[in-house]
Amino acid sequence: MIKCRYVVEDIKDIQGDQVENAIENSNFFISFKGNRRNIFDFTSDIEFGEKFIFVNDMDEAILRDKLNNLISKSTDDDISVCIDISLISRKVLSDIMSILSILCVNKNLVIKIIYSLAKYAPPSKGRFYNNLVKPVSNFFRGWALKPGMPVMTIVGIGYERDKAIGAIEYLESSKTMVYIPDSVESAYRADVLDENSNIISSVGADSLINYTVERPSEIIYSLDTLIGSHKNSFKTVLLPFGPKIFFAASLISAIAHPETSVWYVSGEEKDFNSSQDRDIVSCIGFSCSIKTFFPK
Repeated sequence: MIKCRYVVEDIKDIQGDQVENAIENSNFFISFKGNRRNIFDFTSDIEFGEKFIFVNDMDEAILRDKLNNLISKSTDDDISVCIDISLISRKVLSDIMSILSILCVNKNLVIKIIYSLAKYAPPSKGRFYNNLVKPVSNFFRGWALKPGMPVMTIVGIGYERDKAIGAIEYLESSKTMVYIPDSVESAYRADVLDENSNIISSVGADSLINYTVERPSEIIYSLDTLIGSHKNSFKTVLLPFGPKIFFAASLISAIAHPETSVWYVSGEEKDFNSSQDRDIVSCIGFSCSIKTFFPK
């Protein structure tokens, strides 16, 4: 069986004043509805309807059936999906992206990712250890172009103290690149650097890459360049800790580079500072189109 490949195009940032338009001009909208970190409190009145899918208490099977039902009803070649990732867990988000990529294999899929930046909160003092380290799904498992290739890990860092180092050691990584976030919440970056001093000091300065949370399209282009320049020498594994917008950008990058895998580390559901339902500072996002082709 010949596997399809995906081309990711038209990558653009979504600014705060474009969020409402992104939601309204989509076939359906997926969100985890919070009490305080609620995208609808940040926009004007939007009428609820069938196209709104709230994944609160929804398992993967129900979600797949719901999406399949909505997509099968559409006679258009284009399917536009807007996803508010702010409170959706990383595992559920990877499930959503996997399901959409498979169900829309014969359509032009437009993905619009919306992310609300929460008000700054210091990192929790608890430690949440890696009970489970594995690919986020079969779709994002990836494969090596050649057997026996060394592993390169691309790590996004956040408040997850020592989680990245544990995962890197588990994967026996030969090369590590570290993405460091910066945002309007300047105190957050200082905390991230402090929480991740071990991994930062373990790699060279040329292995540290700064990125701006408010410009997610640049994250995708950077990951694309990094993966593309090393794919013939390394088996690439993405460990996207840190802001969830980096996780979403990593999933998009892995769709474009299916030999790359995205790994999940358990414990996020216990670390309330990683996806806490806090007041919103601003909203950002990005959009892209995903097209399918079958190699000859």
